[in-house]
Amino acid sequence: MDRLRELGWVEGQNLKVERAYGDGREDRLPALAEELVRRRVDVIWALGPPSAVATARATRTIPIVFWGVSFPVELGLVRRSGASRGVYWP
Repeated sequence: MDRLRELGWVEGQNLKVERAYGDGREDRLPALAEELVRRRVDVIWALGPPSAVATARATRTIPIVFWGVSFPVELGLVRRSGASRGVYWP
């Protein structure tokens, strides 16, 4: 959030952040992802493989930024490309 603020995006002013937590229960992730899709958010940030996979199954139109996913190709999150990091497209 610090970097977003540096770039001029301030929560409560021109940025709305909606948080959804599975509280360690992977079985809750699909419903949480589907709820974010219903809310028509602009982007989803997913932490870890279970969140990223659940989110990718819930939408093919909302951009997903994921973190902590070591094997995105093998998980079916992205197509194989020559890049080892950066922007991937499903």
